[in-house]
Amino acid sequence: MCDKEHDVFAGVEALLAQAAGAELPPPAERARLRRAAGLTQAQIARELGLKRRETVAEWENGEREPRPPRRTAYLQLLQALAERFPPPAAPMVPGDAAGAGANGEHSPAGVASPANSVSAAAPAAPQQPPVDRASAAAPHSANPPGPARPPANPPSTRARSASRGHHGARRQLPSQQKTPEAVEFITGRVRAALAEHGGDTEAATAALVRKAIPDVMELLEICRAGGRYDFSCHPALPDLLHRRPGRDADDVWEARPKWSVDAAVLPPGEYAVTALDMNGAYLSALKTHLPIGALEHHLGPDEGGPAWDRRRSGIHRVTPPTWPHPHMPSPLGNREEPGPLWITEPTLRLLLRAADKGWCAPPLIHESFTSGASEGLLEKMRDGMVHARRAALEAGDEVTVEYLKAMYSKFVSTAGESNYNREIYRPDWVHAIRSQAFANLWHKAERAHRAGLRVLRVMGTDELHLTGDWRSVFTEGRDVHQVKVKDAYTVGVAAGEG
Repeated sequence: MCDKEHDVFAGVEALLAQAAGAELPPPAERARLRRAAGLTQAQIARELGLKRRETVAEWENGEREPRPPRRTAYLQLLQALAERFPPPAAPMVPGDAAGAGANGEHSPAGVASPANSVSAAAPAAPQQPPVDRASAAAPHSANPPGPARPPANPPSTRARSASRGHHGARRQLPSQQKTPEAVEFITGRVRAALAEHGGDTEAATAALVRKAIPDVMELLEICRAGGRYDFSCHPALPDLLHRRPGRDADDVWEARPKWSVDAAVLPPGEYAVTALDMNGAYLSALKTHLPIGALEHHLGPDEGGPAWDRRRSGIHRVTPPTWPHPHMPSPLGNREEPGPLWITEPTLRLLLRAADKGWCAPPLIHESFTSGASEGLLEKMRDGMVHARRAALEAGDEVTVEYLKAMYSKFVSTAGESNYNREIYRPDWVHAIRSQAFANLWHKAERAHRAGLRVLRVMGTDELHLTGDWRSVFTEGRDVHQVKVKDAYTVGVAAGEG
C-alpha cells in the first residue's frame, strides 16, 4: 500500500472511530460481551488478523489496549454486541461489598455475570470460573475425615478478592485455572445453536453434532494455545500404522475385547448379573501418554536395545506372557493368536503393571517406535469437557451432554486416517486413546475381582458385567468417575456345563 492510500485509510479509520464513539468499554465488559455472544478469543483474533489469541486476552484484562486500525473494528464489534446483549440487572446483596454473586455462588458456565455497560466508567469484576464439584460427587473414603478446612473464599475475604480484578481471578485451584475458556466455548456454542433453532433442543442437538469435528479441533487449538507442540503437524509414521489395502485395520492390536468368562469355571447355579456402563470412557482416556513427535525406531531391551523408558511413548512389538486366569480378562483382551504382536503404549504399561502385581510375567519387548511423551497433552481440553459435562448434568442440560459426547468420540475416531478431519493425522494417538480406555476398564474389573465380585463379561471399553454387591465398589451416577446400570439379567449354569 502506498503512502497516499495509507493516509486515506487512516482518515477513514479516524472518521469511523469518531462515529462509533472514541471510548472502548472497560476490559471486563469486553470479556462479558464476547462470552454472551458465544465467541472465543481465538475467533476474534482470527477475524481481526491477529497472530496471537493472547492479544485479545490482554485487551480483556486491561494489560494492553488495541491500536488502529484494529481498534476501530474491535470497538464496532463491541458496540454491536452491546446492543444485542445488554448487561443484566445487578441487585446488591445487603452487607456484601462485592455485590451480586458475591455470596460465594458461581454462575453456571457460560452464563453472563452482571457487568457494566459499554458506557460505564469502571470495570466490572471478572466472571469467576466454574466450581469443580468432583470432590462433592466422589465416593466416601474409607479413611476417617481430617479436620475441617476453612472455606476457600470466606465471606470476610470476598470483597477483597473481587477488588483484585484480573490478578485476583488467577488465585484459583489448578483445575479451575485451566478450564474457563474451554467451558465458555462449549456453552457459547450450545447457546448459539439453541437461539438459532428457536429453543428446539432436538434441532439444536443435531446441528451441534454435525459440527462436532471442527468444533473439537477449534477447542483443542484454544486449549493448546502457547503449547510447545503443534498438534497439526503430520510427522512421518511407520508403515505398520497405515491401513492395509482392502483392510479396515493396520497391524497394531488395541485390545478392545468381547470377553466372557468360561462357564466351566463357574459353579452350577443361577447368577444375578448387572451390566455396568462406564461414563465417558473415551473422555477419561484422553489422559494417556501420547508421543509428541516423530516416532523413532529402536530395538527393545530383550533384543539388546535400551531399557523401556516411561518418559517415552509409542508402539512396541512384544511377545506377551501366558495369562493363566480364566476368571479375569487378559490385558490383551480376547486375542488368541500366539506369537509376537504390535501393541500400544497403554497396553504395554498395563502388562507391566499386571506383572508387578503378580498376575503374569513381564512381556518380552523386541522393538519399538517411540518419541518423547506427555500425559497431559490433551488434559486441558479433557478437563474443560469434564467441567462442562458436570455442569450440564447438574442442570439437566442434555443438549450439552450429547454435544460433548459427539465431540470427544468423533475426535478419537477421526484423529487418524480420516477424510472428515484433515487437521490432525495421528493414528498412533487413536490407538493409544482407545487402548487407554480398555486399560481403564481392566483396572475396574480387577478392582471388582479383588473386592470379591465375579467378573462375567467385559465388552469393548465401557461395559462390565458383574455378580455381587457392586455398589460396595462403585458409585452410581453419570459423572465420569461413576457408573450407571445398563442392564440386569440372570444366567443359569448347569452341572457339567463348560
